Amino acid sequence: MRIIAVSALLLTAAACEITEPCDQYVDYMCDCHLSASECDQLRAQLVGADAATQDQCEIDLSNTQAEDGDNGVTCDGDSGS
Repeated sequence: MRIIAVSALLLTAAACEITEPCDQYVDYMCDCHLSASECDQLRAQLVGADAATQDQCEIDLSNTQAEDGDNGVTCDGDSGS
């Protein structure tokens, strides 16, 4: 019974993992716009971003997706959907 409880707790924790706005922004940019080296640089720049930077990432992601939509840019990556 104890093993089942521990397994359920681990699965719940994994399912509740929160994705930060900067993680979503980096994923979208890496999938749709950046080379591997540019992607690595952006990811390193935004790791552990504070709340204000997270807010800016959310705005930047929304603006980039809207601009891509306006320009007919489609993203082959799954993070941008």
